[in-house]
Amino acid sequence: MSHEPTSPCPFCQRVQSLSDVVWEFPESIVILGAWQYYEGYCIAVSKHHVRELYQLESRVRHAYIDEIANLGEALDSLFKPRKLNVEMLGNQVPHLHCHLFPRHDADPEHLKPAWVAIDRCEKNEAERRRLEATEIRRDELHRRIRAELTKQAS
Repeated sequence: MSHEPTSPCPFCQRVQSLSDVVWEFPESIVILGAWQYYEGYCIAVSKHHVRELYQLESRVRHAYIDEIANLGEALDSLFKPRKLNVEMLGNQVPHLHCHLFPRHDADPEHLKPAWVAIDRCEKNEAERRRLEATEIRRDELHRRIRAELTKQAS
């Protein structure tokens, strides 16, 4: 039950171009998020242009949720977070997607939503650079996540 976007959808465009794709599931595409201060941060983007989870057919919805769980398991195995924050928002892009943020005790704001720090990036370039930085190169993050998901699939 895909709905055509009324204006160009950034996620539809990314899914079609397969840019920055870490993994492709049957019902979603996984992209590496910008905010790699939360090392391993990924977004699972539905291949169907809908705003809400309930707009997917039951079989597709269940498969999408399973894909998010599989991705979460891979991120947990790789990055050993204290907690994996899993969030479906869509306030900026009304296309069904799920954010997975590995969170660690070393984060000085580990008790606050990641969005508190991310919101500061709009006004503070130093904060933007801090949250986009990672000790592991992006291509290496891609490789590690793909390898873990491949291991899970076999």
